[in-house]
Amino acid sequence: MKILQIISSKDTGGGSQEHTRILSLGLQNRGHKVKVICRPGSLAEAYKKNGLEVYTLELREKRKAIRELVDLIREERFDVVHTHNRDGDVPGLIAAKKAGTSLIVSTIHAYINKDKLGNRKMNFPLWKYNRILKKIPHKIITLSEALRGHILQELRINPERVVTILNGVDLSRLKVSSERDVVKKELGIPEGAKVIGSVGHLIALKGYRYLIEASVEVLKAFPETRFVMVGEGNLRRELEELANELRVRGNFIFTGKVAEVGNILQILDLFVHPSLSEGLPRSVMEASGVGIPVVATNVGGIPEVVRNKETGVLVPAKNSQALAKAITYLLNHPEEAREMGEKGKRWIEENFDVSRMVDETETILKNAL
Repeated sequence: MKILQIISSKDTGGGSQEHTRILSLGLQNRGHKVKVICRPGSLAEAYKKNGLEVYTLELREKRKAIRELVDLIREERFDVVHTHNRDGDVPGLIAAKKAGTSLIVSTIHAYINKDKLGNRKMNFPLWKYNRILKKIPHKIITLSEALRGHILQELRINPERVVTILNGVDLSRLKVSSERDVVKKELGIPEGAKVIGSVGHLIALKGYRYLIEASVEVLKAFPETRFVMVGEGNLRRELEELANELRVRGNFIFTGKVAEVGNILQILDLFVHPSLSEGLPRSVMEASGVGIPVVATNVGGIPEVVRNKETGVLVPAKNSQALAKAITYLLNHPEEAREMGEKGKRWIEENFDVSRMVDETETILKNAL
């Protein structure tokens, strides 16, 4: 098959970027001819270094992008056009339709029709996007059953057009280049202190303000605990100010983006993911995949990754008290937490394998063609 992947991102670091990388390389390694289109930026260079053929196109300039995509698709005669994310879906799906592509596919990575706070969007262009998703793709792939249910409810389309292929996680990328003690020393973590971590964009949707609020209660029981916040985002200053107001700033370490997340994960006693809305969070899969017990919110596809009271603890969203209670419980019961981490590692290995994800996608594409 000749496959064109279209993703609207320009920078590295997100779940959809990693998913597209893994899938494209997997299909390429199985003998298919794969090309990727993304916006100009660091993502293109990263994909090229991985051995992918990449075009760059400013997909947000939709009319121009559609014209160029139609010409490219016709010239190279792609069998499959596969889009990711809204700004890739809109020009990509329209162009594939105009070019008469045999198979048009879209992967949905997150809840549509919701803003960064998880609230329902009501803006005018939204119905156009929904109509494009409803009318054009022959197949829609979702990364979790929760997302599949959401798409069926929002678009009201034939259930046979929507299929779940659980995301795969590439644990080999979590390389460790420094010893645990070295990493702790570099971060200024006292000897014997409990370490709680999170990895993600510092935006409202991720619910980190509730973790900071929860830390007040956690620190009453474990005053030396350090909270390592890996990631960058427009809410960073606000989160730091909140930590100051609650007098816990000295216990929080904001690292910004980290090149080797594996170095951070190895020092964690717990991984916390307090998100308000999720499709299928890669950071949680990675943490579980290396054996870290997880405390997370019971939203979206998270329960498909974290099995409550087996591989971690699930709590309601926007509930700092429940978050504090779960964290404190696991810190007070380290043996139980360790067993959860081990079970989580097995669960990820058995259900979120990269080869399985690529195999299932390849089968869907072949059968649909």
